[in-house]
Amino acid sequence: MRVSLTGLKRTEYEALSYVWGSIKGDCRVYCDGKLLHVTSNCESALRYLRLKHRTRVLWIDAVCINQDSNAEKIRQVPMMGDIYESAARVLLWLGPGNKDIPAVFRRATLLRPFISSPLYALRSFGPKVGDQVRKWNLLYSVSNWLWHLFAPNSRHDAKVMSLISRNEWFSRMWTIQEHLLAKHSVLIAGHASCSWTAFSSYWMWSIRRIQYLQDASLPASLRIAIWIAFKNAAAARRGQTITSTPFNIFSGFIECARTHRSRDPRDKVFAFLPLMYKLQPGITPLSINYFHSPGRVFEDFARYTIRLSSSLKYLESLPPLKGRSSLPSWVMDVQIPAKFPMRRWAESQLHAKATGSSKVDLDLFKSSRPHELSLRGLSISQITKLSTPGPMDAEGPYELKQWFFDWIRQIGRSVQKGEIDWAYHSVESGLQEFIDGVFRFDPFLGGSMMFLTASGHIGVSNFDLQLGDRVVLLAGCSFPVILRPSANQPGKGHFLGVAYVAGISHGEAWFHETNATKDTNDESEKFTLI
Repeated sequence: MRVSLTGLKRTEYEALSYVWGSIKGDCRVYCDGKLLHVTSNCESALRYLRLKHRTRVLWIDAVCINQDSNAEKIRQVPMMGDIYESAARVLLWLGPGNKDIPAVFRRATLLRPFISSPLYALRSFGPKVGDQVRKWNLLYSVSNWLWHLFAPNSRHDAKVMSLISRNEWFSRMWTIQEHLLAKHSVLIAGHASCSWTAFSSYWMWSIRRIQYLQDASLPASLRIAIWIAFKNAAAARRGQTITSTPFNIFSGFIECARTHRSRDPRDKVFAFLPLMYKLQPGITPLSINYFHSPGRVFEDFARYTIRLSSSLKYLESLPPLKGRSSLPSWVMDVQIPAKFPMRRWAESQLHAKATGSSKVDLDLFKSSRPHELSLRGLSISQITKLSTPGPMDAEGPYELKQWFFDWIRQIGRSVQKGEIDWAYHSVESGLQEFIDGVFRFDPFLGGSMMFLTASGHIGVSNFDLQLGDRVVLLAGCSFPVILRPSANQPGKGHFLGVAYVAGISHGEAWFHETNATKDTNDESEKFTLI
């Protein structure tokens, strides 16, 4: 295979998005007379993509970047956003494919004008246009039902799309940002191609059929759905900042970092930086340094996102972990999978504002010592009663319902007998407020723990709680927070996660907003997270 290099500014080009496969390439490519070794997947893409009668200009990382040089990667990675955004097309290489894919691609392309989901029109253009779009929802739903009832290829196409979604390309970090930065993305399998818009529309059109398949990959289904939401969200938010959007883009980034893979763990952060810069132009970039350890990169990214947003949205997204991490409790180790494949973004459902419109005290934040996070807030109380964890593999909805309401009734009886303090006007009002909020915070509840504090507040969290853990409010955080006091570092605590607590999750216990900065600084406490 022979290729040559050309300057990007001199010609239109296409950028290749693909999975490397093996770490070291063993296929030979001659570039301007020099021998390069690329992976078999890269070599396969080159053979399928080359044109017989004219030159094709491609940007390929394995050819254009010296992968053995950390110094060159430090220079080149910050340019990746511009490279993929400036490309005429980004080619999403899925491999040679199979005999079934071309027909599915053709049908997706043919049907695209007729099956674009109103759901994403609603998300993109807001409630005003959404009212008009809702009028078409019935027609859309009926047409979708008739298609899957009578179309002979609907089940077959769902199986093929399920197979496509399990392609390695959908599981990697770099391919996410390469696609999301593109002006125009095209899926390519062998000699067959289909625009991303057409494929994603056909995917959503067939989503119920795909979910019915026993061999369907649920994580991939969720990943594709969130990608489509990303695309529409990015298109609809011109001129808005990341943190002002209804769809919390930080949470989305972190979800993808948890569920997608990368050969170098540091790329779980670096891969998303170009996209962040495009969504919020003008922000100070985070330095990319492959000489830093993964732990240092994760901690730097945590500080960067908190400073950038002046909020604790990053902490709100920290998931319950399956294993222990060597990192500080407030830094997400994205190498460790979470207990749950995806986490619900409860803020949009609860409209929680536990600390009003407060912001992080950046002066105090900047004074934090290495591996520590200094924040202002307000201590509420400590946990004195705990439920058992909600059943993760409940045999039916009754088991989870019984677990939930048995504990609710137990608390209600204890309050009526005067055995515990109660922070609400009555037993009924407190429990009703809790029930109304808890299903918005986490409608599934599997693995969650309910708790009662010494002050009589009732709450729920997804984390492994213990008696003595403290409920606090931190400036810049939309939810109450659970901290565990350090056993060997007095005055410091481990961050466990956020919680829903009835009676304080909407600003009831926070300082008055009349002079928020002065009140917060005068009356708040300093918390040091380790």
